[in-house]
Amino acid sequence: MPVLNDGAESARSLLPLLVERPIRLWEYHVSHRTLVMRGRSGDDDPSAYVEVVFTDVLGMKLRSYSYSSLEIREANTGTEMADFVPVPERHRERYLNLVVSGDGAEGFVVCANVHLREGR
Repeated sequence: MPVLNDGAESARSLLPLLVERPIRLWEYHVSHRTLVMRGRSGDDDPSAYVEVVFTDVLGMKLRSYSYSSLEIREANTGTEMADFVPVPERHRERYLNLVVSGDGAEGFVVCANVHLREGR
């Protein structure tokens, strides 16, 4: 799985990102502005997991329960998130406006970066 970790430009080049397994909101660290979504990696090992980590989060609107799969893509301009999270013009290139969708529901995350990682 790709790891998106070299800043907003690198993340943009790898979007859209599709996680084809159940995943849910796992944790949010207010002081570090980090949002984590987690699901089982699909291996035979029950301790294996996959995480989508959003860093430097300015705002979000997500379901609090699980998604059977997840798509993350860059948003078009003029969306609800621009009104919800106004980012000053001088900082717009640093942040990603991401649409997070799955199971017919659509939300968003405004963040500086997104990582996909697996672990045990």
